[in-house]
Amino acid sequence: MQNNHQRRLAEANRANLYALLGQADEAIEVLREYMASGLQFPISLRYHFDFALIRSDPRFQELMRQQEAWAKAQPDPVDL
Repeated sequence: MQNNHQRRLAEANRANLYALLGQADEAIEVLREYMASGLQFPISLRYHFDFALIRSDPRFQELMRQQEAWAKAQPDPVDL
């Protein structure tokens, strides 16, 4: 469990760093790999200030649409 948590943090930090540097290609690739591996970022990523420089990139917007669709498909914790 700890390794998965550490991996998630490391990948999130890589994506954040690339985004802060304005390196959209790299940030988006990390985000794509992360999501393709079955992991999901929080929806708030769309609004997180670290991603401000790449927020208008259509590829980032598409990833956020995919993320939101995934989140909506999850069961409501209250219903569990």
